Formats: sequence, structure tokens, C-alpha cells
Amino acid sequence: MQVHMEKYKELLANKKFDEALDFLKKEDLDLPIKYYNMAYTFYEKKDPVKALVYLERAKKEGLFSEEIEFAQLKIKSELGINLIESDYSVKDSVFLNSTLIKSDTLLAGVGVLVLLTIFLTHKLNKFLGVILLVPLIALCSFYYLTMNLNPVISLEEASVFRGPSRIFEEVTKVPLGAKVIYSEKNKKWKYIKYPESLRGWVYEHKAIKL
Repeated sequence: MQVHMEKYKELLANKKFDEALDFLKKEDLDLPIKYYNMAYTFYEKKDPVKALVYLERAKKEGLFSEEIEFAQLKIKSELGINLIESDYSVKDSVFLNSTLIKSDTLLAGVGVLVLLTIFLTHKLNKFLGVILLVPLIALCSFYYLTMNLNPVISLEEASVFRGPSRIFEEVTKVPLGAKVIYSEKNKKWKYIKYPESLRGWVYEHKAIKL
């Protein structure tokens, strides 16, 4: 594997970025590592938005590190997204970060809490079982709210309208590289639910799904 990665480094050194990306796609690497290297390659290729996409995918696969956080902060600073994100509400941050949690992980958490609640209620202390119902209900509600949300990263600056037609007022714009969550669509129109500061409808929005 080390010999193969030397070839990847050689391709990068020679600025053969497309070949380097093809190489990574074909290599049998752990997904988090593959995504991180693809993010680095896209950044070197002067494509910071796709670099952000693959950093997000690496995190969703479980790769959390100071290097990833620094890389994201650097790219967001270059695109001016960090200034926008600084105004996000706590609710925005929760839902935007929830996209890093796999649905099967949430379901597993629900399953564990259900079993623990049943066990405590019937075998030990009913009061403890009742207490566990609170986080169980919260987790179930959170799963229900997030399972139909579609997170994307914007490939363009796009106008946001109050309704699914250009006859409605334009309220704001989605910045290049911003992470947003769709909740519904109407033909070629998509509704941005989070962040709330960008809430509204976008037409034929060019974005990459996470």
C-alpha cells in the first residue's frame, strides 16, 4: 500500500490532479482516508467547494481530527462562509451537524434506549425507566425530524425566494460552498429549511449531496 501511495504523491507533485483522483477512487482504502485525500486533492486543484464536500464525507465516516477541522476552517474562511456560520442559531448548528450522524447509528441509539428502558422498568427501578423515556422520546423525535432532510453543499451562489416561483420576493442568497438542508421540493424548486437565515425556495440549485 505504501508503494501505491507513493504513486499518488508523485501525481500530486506533478499536478496531475484528475489522475490522482482516479487513482484514489480505484484504490482499496478505508473510506475516511480516501475521502480525506480526495478533499486534499480537490483543494490543490483549486476546487475548494468539492474539498469541503469530501471533508464532510470523511467526518461522516468517523474521521475526526484537528487536521480536518483546520482544513475546513481554512476553506470556509477563504469562501467567507465562516462569517455566515457565526450567525447561525443553536438550532441551525444542531441540524446541520446532525447530517454527520448516520441514520443506522441513530436507530442503534434508539434500540439501546428502548431495551434499557424495558429492562429498568421491569427488572430494577420503574422510576429510572420512566426517566429514560425522556431521552428516548427526544431521540425518536430527532430521528423523525432528520430522516427526510437532504443535506447538500452549494456549488453556486443562488437566489432564495419566499415561494416556489420567481414572482415571489427574493429574500437572500445561498453563498458558494454553504451547507444547507432541503426538506421538500416542488418540481425544480427546493425548499431550504436550515439554516433558518437562508430559509426559502431555490430554483434548479446546483449542489452536491452529502
